[in-house]
Amino acid sequence: MNLAIAKTVPVEKKWMRKDNAMKHFDFAGNQVRSFGVLLSEFKSHPDFSQGYLNPTYKLVLIDIDLFEQFLIWKHDNKFKGE
Repeated sequence: MNLAIAKTVPVEKKWMRKDNAMKHFDFAGNQVRSFGVLLSEFKSHPDFSQGYLNPTYKLVLIDIDLFEQFLIWKHDNKFKGE
């Protein structure tokens, strides 16, 4: 009997619930409102809106990689007009 040993590879989550995304990006306490403002802009921006899913009334899922790209885009364009 031959047994193969498989190596496990950790896989990063692509989608996170809103509360987990807030923890992931270290938004806590009085920064919750700031996260909400950013998330609102993220979901309404045509280049990033596909990274926001709201499949049920209380469940919001966020594409973590795309939200990070959005934050970088916000950083790079913070002094430019839209």
